[in-house]
Amino acid sequence: MSYEDLCRKRDNVKDNMSRLSQQAVQDLETEFECVYTYDSSNVKGNKLSPETVRMILEGKTEGIEMTRDAMEIINHNKAFNYMRMFLKKNTYIDEDAVKEINAILVKDLAIGGIYRNVNLIIPGRKHVPPSPEKAYYKIKKFFNDLPYMNEMNTMEKAVYAYAMFVKIHPFVDGNSRTGKLIMNYVLMKDNFLPIYIPKESYMEYVKAFELFASDDDMKPLTELLSSFENAQLDKYIKAIDLA
Repeated sequence: MSYEDLCRKRDNVKDNMSRLSQQAVQDLETEFECVYTYDSSNVKGNKLSPETVRMILEGKTEGIEMTRDAMEIINHNKAFNYMRMFLKKNTYIDEDAVKEINAILVKDLAIGGIYRNVNLIIPGRKHVPPSPEKAYYKIKKFFNDLPYMNEMNTMEKAVYAYAMFVKIHPFVDGNSRTGKLIMNYVLMKDNFLPIYIPKESYMEYVKAFELFASDDDMKPLTELLSSFENAQLDKYIKAIDLA
């Protein structure tokens, strides 16, 4: 799927969104949030079922114990809503906003919104994040450069923003989920749809990320995440065609 094809589909969705009822749009958004939140949390060990995740996101929490897993779901949804609210400011996402996103993600579970002062090893990954001192320099450069990377198209920029953020791993916890929210911010700012990494594609994603982390090869990751964007656009196009 070429970037030009993605742009044509994006424009098709944008131009025809008015054909969908408010309820239809709400259903599509709710379905995305449920799957996105479930998959983002499940790969990190969250044990809640998709049905329980949906109930929590719909506010049907009576009888559901507020365990760490449940708090992760609530926090992720709040962070996603914060990111969408920041979109309305019509400015580029900045360091303070990302610190707030991370703080929301790990609220009452870990210390968030503060750059780490310890070395990290990511379980199951070859990539070792930089030392706290190097990470601090790299994350400052990341935020300074991100708004001006005009040589990249939106999909490349979104993928780079996510992959570089995860490579730096500036926080103690919640880096991947924070990075996905930055990625979706970049996409949504240019009228693309937010995406998630399906659980069944996680190992393929890990291999693609390791290529970026070790060799700065962004192509496999861009192709993979572009396929996820294409799938999201197709859902909306199908709904529009049926309207």
